[in-house]
Amino acid sequence: MDHTLLAPEGNLSVFTFADHLPKGGRGMEKSQERKNLWIYGVLTYLLFWVLLMFTGLLIKLEAPVVVQEAMKNVCAWSPTFVLLILFRRLFPGTTFREFLTSRLSGKMRFSDFAVSLAYQVGAMVVVVGLYVLLSGTSFGSLEFMAAADIVPIFLITLTSGPLGEELGWRGYVLGELMKRNSPFSASIKLGLIWGFWHIPLWLLTGYTGTDLLLYIGGFLVTILATSLLITYFYQKSRNVFIAVWIHFWFNFLLRIVNIDLITMVVYLSLAYFVFSVVLVVVKRDLLVKR
Repeated sequence: MDHTLLAPEGNLSVFTFADHLPKGGRGMEKSQERKNLWIYGVLTYLLFWVLLMFTGLLIKLEAPVVVQEAMKNVCAWSPTFVLLILFRRLFPGTTFREFLTSRLSGKMRFSDFAVSLAYQVGAMVVVVGLYVLLSGTSFGSLEFMAAADIVPIFLITLTSGPLGEELGWRGYVLGELMKRNSPFSASIKLGLIWGFWHIPLWLLTGYTGTDLLLYIGGFLVTILATSLLITYFYQKSRNVFIAVWIHFWFNFLLRIVNIDLITMVVYLSLAYFVFSVVLVVVKRDLLVKR
């Protein structure tokens, strides 16, 4: 069985076998858990960079476009690949099937899907509104995703970060961080890990100077707010699917309308920052207290 057992009905209490160990034994187990978390993080970063370099090689060799696109999605799976590689070390005595069941069997509510989606759609509405207002562009002149592109973009988006990352970030890392931190603190720490994992992608944008700083700053604010949003809904159900849902819509909605990327990221960071502050104020008892 899994070494971490969740209380029934989505209760936030976490029980581990360490609770029944002498103080020295608990200390050793906590030390091992921290070590495992560091190893997981370092390997996830390294594997992502290696896969990206291989993808770059394929592009340079002019491999078929479909192969290039598939490899780009494979890169996003590095958190899950490392989880599989280290699984016996991270979850001794637990089968992968038991682990998967424990992360996908939590009860989810329709309202969680609806509210989280409304949050993200609302943020995009703010982005479009600010863009139209401040750029002088009319709404009618905006370029939106073509109907013929919806299905392929849907599939590409779903099979990249949402399915490829969340079993590692939320299925493993978030749980480990929440053993020693409040949901809010765990969200911020994971958000930073998750955000800086994208460093190679920041450098591949081609931005330099102020543009690069604006992009990185906006990206980090947005991803920290998204991490907080995912944590809030994930801890209610303990089901990774809600994390996949939120991650998917975050990525998919970015493609709905064609706006300059830096402008999009900066406006989105403003909207997500305001929304996340409201979330923390309204749900303070659930997010801030351990």
